[in-house]
Amino acid sequence: MVRMRLFRPSRGFTRPPRSFVASEAPEVLAAIADPVLMEHVRHVVAASGRGLVESPPQRDRRVWRSAGMVLLDEQTARACAGERLARDGATALVCTGPASPAAWQLAVRVKADHVLALPEQERDLVRVVGEAVERRVGAGRIIAVIGARGGAGVSTLVAATALVAARSGLRSLAVDLDPLGGGLDVVLGMEREPGLRWGDLALVGGRVSAAALHEALPSRSGNLSVLGAGSADLSAPRGAIEPEAALAVLDSTRSAGDAVVVDLPRHWGDLQQAVVATADSTILVLPAELRAIAAGRSLALALCRECASVGAVVRGPSPGGLRLSRAAEHAGVPLIATMHDEPPIALSLERHGLVLRARSSVLRAAAAVLGRGPAKAVRR
Repeated sequence: MVRMRLFRPSRGFTRPPRSFVASEAPEVLAAIADPVLMEHVRHVVAASGRGLVESPPQRDRRVWRSAGMVLLDEQTARACAGERLARDGATALVCTGPASPAAWQLAVRVKADHVLALPEQERDLVRVVGEAVERRVGAGRIIAVIGARGGAGVSTLVAATALVAARSGLRSLAVDLDPLGGGLDVVLGMEREPGLRWGDLALVGGRVSAAALHEALPSRSGNLSVLGAGSADLSAPRGAIEPEAALAVLDSTRSAGDAVVVDLPRHWGDLQQAVVATADSTILVLPAELRAIAAGRSLALALCRECASVGAVVRGPSPGGLRLSRAAEHAGVPLIATMHDEPPIALSLERHGLVLRARSSVLRAAAAVLGRGPAKAVRR
């Protein structure tokens, strides 16, 4: 039997930080410089029964993006505005006394939903915090999927995850951000379905209606849509997708409660960084091969810097006989699931689009990525 070389940390190698392990997003993040205001905030959050993390957003941007509610005062809001740290989740600016015109301008720059005076509006802040965290719990999700190498099986896993989400009753959207890939619409057998692709979208002002988007895209069974790369005109060349356009689509559909599964191209650039930073979780598809694990380890370090929840789906078999769980360990990422090459899937992709049988390892991996129990077979 051919034995696979295992990685041993060299002197220059730094082990991946513990943040590779999926972590719970804080309910409330308070970045308050004023000690008097901070004391009011502690009182309010305790009264709301929510968990509180006190930290400047510059210290851990993943926490800043994932918190259910962020509370700022004028000093920290000014710092956030200077570093362009606006976010799309619920944010409140708290002030001592009535807000000045300058405070309102800051609120606009950091996209604050509320401007509140403490202690006069403590009761209002209790309500705002409670409602924001409840909305976050029931909100949609963005799952970004990227491969350690080309041909790892990313598109198949993305399509399977979107199918399982739709089958479970969620409205789901499969988003193809790889203009040089074979196409998620092809994997799903929806390439001939009428509807818009990336090349047909004209996003004005960085905003998009999730309902209108689903109506305009190729869809199936009412709750599964696909946003493919390229254009409805199949002869048109596929252009690059801008990060701003991708984020406009992802944020609006997540806010509408959708399960959004994203097929990312493998190289690391502005688009990948922006999407992984806004994603609720990121999945690294990792073939159990020496070179793929080496590449995956480097990629995982970049993923971890942007996303608080990173995990691996390892694809077997390993040509060197390595246990699949060990492949994830060597890449420095927690194992979410494993999957294997399946000839019936390859045949279904050639004929009519993805079909997942009840015992499919890809089906089990998709259910694990969604954080759900055993999934049922998915057919066209």
